[in-house]
Amino acid sequence: MPGYNELYALTQEIEANLHRAEAAAAAAAGAAVNRRIPGGAGAVTVTGRGTLVSVTIDPHGLSSANGRALGAQIAQTIREAEAQARAHVEQALQNASAAGQAARRGNA
Repeated sequence: MPGYNELYALTQEIEANLHRAEAAAAAAAGAAVNRRIPGGAGAVTVTGRGTLVSVTIDPHGLSSANGRALGAQIAQTIREAEAQARAHVEQALQNASAAGQAARRGNA
């Protein structure tokens, strides 16, 4: 049965890992993801949480796009930016977890 000091050390380690994960998730969620719309038609921006912030259309890139195709390109680019934002947050959490495991191995 673990002693008080061992339980206290484990609690401290869990708390440090939680703070590391929270900080990593907050940093990743606060970062904007920008993606270009294919064909140079513009760009989309989403937050790290995947919330759409803006769609910018470049009139110079519209020469060959019809409305339906442009709409499909914009929607696809938004989906890709959202997926990239989710992947970024997941990677940040994995990195924080790995850092916590490495710290634990260093203390073992």
